[in-house]
Amino acid sequence: MGSAIKSDIEKNALSAILPLVLIVDDNHDNINVIEEMLEQYGFEYYAVSDPLTIQDVLEYRKPDLILLDLYMPQQSGLETLTIIKNDNRFESIPVLMLTAETDKRMLSRCLDTGAMDYINKPVDAVELQARIRSALKISSLTKDLSERNDELDRKNKEIQKFTATIVHDLKNPLTVIMASIDFVRNTLVETKQTLPVQFADMIKETTFSMRDSINEMLDVSRIQQGAFKLNMVKASPVDYIEKCLFRLRLLGNKKSITIVHEKREVPHVYYDEKCINSIIMNLVGNSIKYSNPNSEIRLSYEVHADYVRVLVKDQGQGMTEKDLSLVFKEFQRLSARPTDGESSTGLGLAIVKSVAEAMDASVGVSSEGRDKGSTFWFGLRKD
Repeated sequence: MGSAIKSDIEKNALSAILPLVLIVDDNHDNINVIEEMLEQYGFEYYAVSDPLTIQDVLEYRKPDLILLDLYMPQQSGLETLTIIKNDNRFESIPVLMLTAETDKRMLSRCLDTGAMDYINKPVDAVELQARIRSALKISSLTKDLSERNDELDRKNKEIQKFTATIVHDLKNPLTVIMASIDFVRNTLVETKQTLPVQFADMIKETTFSMRDSINEMLDVSRIQQGAFKLNMVKASPVDYIEKCLFRLRLLGNKKSITIVHEKREVPHVYYDEKCINSIIMNLVGNSIKYSNPNSEIRLSYEVHADYVRVLVKDQGQGMTEKDLSLVFKEFQRLSARPTDGESSTGLGLAIVKSVAEAMDASVGVSSEGRDKGSTFWFGLRKD
């Protein structure tokens, strides 16, 4: 192979891996100086003196990095930077501003607009290559992180879809179990077998709880996939909340916990009944789980200018500052423990947050500390 041909092949191979830098400057002398510096440190480069053509230039040949002069008569560097960063084809290209500007406010505007850094004029060759390499490394790491996040997001969606399928498939056998329990219970009632009837009622209540949990998990999955359908009504929530409390009072009675509902006239607000049921079942159910026997859980209302707040106050174990920061996140282990050995999935309060946000409701919690109880609340908007 001839030495000239071999040299061309090696040069082309090297060009394929060398970073490509675009210089945008209306001053040809400045371009020549920077080109010499880039060549000295082994960068590939090309230049454009008219910033008005920037999109056409980038579309024709996309660089790894742009050196952009701040002050040009045809179009300022800041205007050119704005065009680049507002175009999703080129917004990820790192841009370094070239400037003799000392006004920190102008430099701050450049950084706020999307410039990665700036280089002071007159340009120093050592500083130039160092800043270019640093910017390229940051850009590469950012791109890699973005790709990893996209992959994690894709896998997370696959897991959510898989989980939703499994949960949905559990509904069919559960429906059969519920129907069978009703048949068995009716038979036991007819034969006047009191004790077995009580066991059948316990099984039925547990099955209802399982069904509610499955439906909640399906709802959360639909919310995450953007497929959750709301049936919003505008009405007073008081009577519907009282209806939701029926089963919870039975649950509270097992621990001698009294549930007090301070019913009152409140303005009409927007809500979805299924979401309200999920929120009440989880908030009050959570209070029952973490409250001691012979205590009280109180539901009350606050009327504000734009919303009505529903409060659930218990006399339970309370929360630490760390607990308060984690309470609405999935699968979190808080410092408190159920007082009667109840199980906890760590999903209940995360579900509350998801369904509340789905109907544009706010949600929160406060506690003065351990053993001082907690107050959960959710706000329903008037308009």
